[in-house]
Amino acid sequence: MDYKTLSVKTFIEDMNGKEVMMKTVPSLTKYPLKLFYKKTVGDIVDLVRSKKLVPEDAIQAFIKDCLLYTSDAADD
Repeated sequence: MDYKTLSVKTFIEDMNGKEVMMKTVPSLTKYPLKLFYKKTVGDIVDLVRSKKLVPEDAIQAFIKDCLLYTSDAADD
């Protein structure tokens, strides 16, 4: 599964995505995440990157962790 096409709702509710966010981009957890449930993780990464809401190294760490979580999910 590719993080870019993964829904935010699935990532947060089924894959412990909030844990990944707390570790890599904690400043984003202050936003009401349910507002983003109809979007994909890739959409949110693009938005955060374009608005420069967090440093690029934090975005890269988040993507790296997303890839680990999504590849684990694909193996189950």
